[in-house]
Amino acid sequence: MPQDTRPGWQTSEFYSTLLMHLFTVLTLLGVPAHFTTEQTNAIATVAALIGSAVAQIVYTHSRQVVKTSQPATGAVIMEPPSDTPAI
Repeated sequence: MPQDTRPGWQTSEFYSTLLMHLFTVLTLLGVPAHFTTEQTNAIATVAALIGSAVAQIVYTHSRQVVKTSQPATGAVIMEPPSDTPAI
């Protein structure tokens, strides 16, 4: 099975991280400046909550894709010998 080896900048993880950094920079710069401190704090809090949720969803999805696309490791679950007493 061929591996998908896209460059890092073409992945969803890159873009979700970039978006979070953009939110951070805009918040630090106080953009837009006409908001009050309370409004800026509220916007930052909501953006952080949404960004965190989106990042977790993207990460979970990407891990699911990786794990389901890999072949089985060949691990075998061993049964105990038949003469072993049950606990």
